[in-house]
Parts: sequence; structure tokens; C-alpha cells
Amino acid sequence: MEDKRAVKRHNLYSSVWVRDGGSGIELGQVYDISVHGAQVVGNEPFEKGRTYKLQLELPEEILGKKEALLDALCVWASRDLNPSYFKAGFRFVDRGTFIESIVGLIHEYTL
Repeated sequence: MEDKRAVKRHNLYSSVWVRDGGSGIELGQVYDISVHGAQVVGNEPFEKGRTYKLQLELPEEILGKKEALLDALCVWASRDLNPSYFKAGFRFVDRGTFIESIVGLIHEYTL
């Protein structure tokens, strides 16, 4: 199937963990990411239409931060091919230079 996204997503080959920024509960791992959004795979179902505060654990500090807290809207959610897991697509609400830096850093560390 042809990928028609305007911006390339980077598949990750090492773990970038994601927590709920409000509760600190682990949501899962980033599967792929771009400046527009990310796909997350986790053990619990995600709620389509909900805006999450995603707390990403960065592989290196960016602007003095080791974690990134990003508002992201869950635009789709489903069970993974492995029925023990769930996956969701998130669109970042506020995009900017910080997100570009995060995506660049994560891509660099996962090659």
C-alpha cells in the first residue's frame, strides 16, 4: 500500500517510552513519529477523540529537557496485529521547532 503522507514518518528501532503527562501512567512505546504526529503501541486501549498529554522519554537532552510533554489528539485507535496490544495514531496539537528537534533526535538515535 502506498504511503501518501506529506511528511515522512520515522519508524523507531529502539524504545521511546510514552507516559500520560497527567497521571504518569505508562501508555506504551512510540512506533513511528513525524513533526505532525506519532503512532503509539501499548497494553491498554486508547480513546479516539481524546486529547492526551504525551510525555516522551528522550534519548538525549533537548533545550535542557530529557522529556517532552506534548498535547496530542488521538485520531484513530485499534487493536494491534498482535491481539495483546493496542495502537493509536496521534496528531500533535501544537507543532513547532521543539517537535522538529525531538523528531530529528529520535530519528538520529534509532538508525
